[in-house]
Amino acid sequence: MTTITKDRFLADYKIPEVQKVCRNINTPAQVFATNLPTIGSVKKVYGDNFAQAYLETWIINISEFLNIGKGMNGNQVYETAQMVLDDYPYFTLADINLVFKKAKKGEFGQIYDRLDGQIILSWFSKYNQMRCSEAEEQSVSQAYSFKERDNRPNDRDTIRISNIKSNLFSK
Repeated sequence: MTTITKDRFLADYKIPEVQKVCRNINTPAQVFATNLPTIGSVKKVYGDNFAQAYLETWIINISEFLNIGKGMNGNQVYETAQMVLDDYPYFTLADINLVFKKAKKGEFGQIYDRLDGQIILSWFSKYNQMRCSEAEEQSVSQAYSFKERDNRPNDRDTIRISNIKSNLFSK
């Protein structure tokens, strides 16, 4: 990512392109399998203002999609994007896409003619809980798979072997 320009980034990762790449991604587990950049890495490479503006485009996109009476003004969009950037720098572009995809489908609850920062931040919080649960499940599964392949004796086995040895040699 460090070798591409801001213009190239915007061309490759504009909202419709990310939506197309993530079309079949519907769970955090599927998000983990992608190699899209995190919003924190976008900030690191291109700067805070660029990452902030990029997130603002996602918020404006959902606001236009919902076509609600009480939309967000520029300051609300700015502050909401800033809070998302601060609170979820580890979210990839696939995560961001999935949050807004789920919101558009009403999976975080019905929207009644009002969109604001609290609503959007609640979506991110709910999604983050789902994401953390999935990461925990994957971590536990991975640990079990390593444990099954690990043929080394554990502490209990080592003590048992020592006791057997000492009993054999003491006789």
